[in-house]
Amino acid sequence: MYERNIGALTPREVEILQSKKVFIAGCGGLGGYVAEYCLRAGITNIVLCDNDVFDQSNLNRQRFSTAKNLGEKKSLTVKEELLKINPHANITAYTDKIDESNAETLICGCDLVFDALDNVEGRLCIEKGAGKNKIPMIFSAVEEWGGQVATVMPNDNTISKIYGNSTPTRKPSIMVMTAATVAALEVTEGIKVLLGKPSLIGKIQVVNIEDSFIKILEL
Repeated sequence: MYERNIGALTPREVEILQSKKVFIAGCGGLGGYVAEYCLRAGITNIVLCDNDVFDQSNLNRQRFSTAKNLGEKKSLTVKEELLKINPHANITAYTDKIDESNAETLICGCDLVFDALDNVEGRLCIEKGAGKNKIPMIFSAVEEWGGQVATVMPNDNTISKIYGNSTPTRKPSIMVMTAATVAALEVTEGIKVLLGKPSLIGKIQVVNIEDSFIKILEL
């Protein structure tokens, strides 16, 4: 299945990715694409976590949202769809809401955490949980035509630096192309972290697809 990845990756790197286990926090706009890209890139051990269900407002951008699965749990649906791509993959799906009481336990045993949440409170919980487990994390966020990606090393408080005391709660406009683009950038950085060659430690990648803009800034 993964022979066409060889060239971009060495055979040894393909083996490394297949041996790694990742945690994806959120299975919606970002998370659905992150999950699919991880699996197609060769990461076959995936833990999904999302307590939400698909609703009609998700149809504009969420990879696995359809008119037929409205009301279904996102994590369970994404697991089912991933297994259609690779029936031999090891996919675990949780329907828990991530908070301070369970983040550390849910993440335990993984090699990398992908942040695909849509709220700062949840991001801070998984940042803390990942830190306690000494696991790196890839942060991402999207709004309208733009987004950001950063690598969060254990206990470096990158997300706290990005948001400060701000805790926005409004639901922003998001284009499907933005979600897919930022998810691709997030998985790209995640793969580089798993292979020992990260490029966004202490930095944030900012993209705006409407303006064809991409830049890396120091944090």
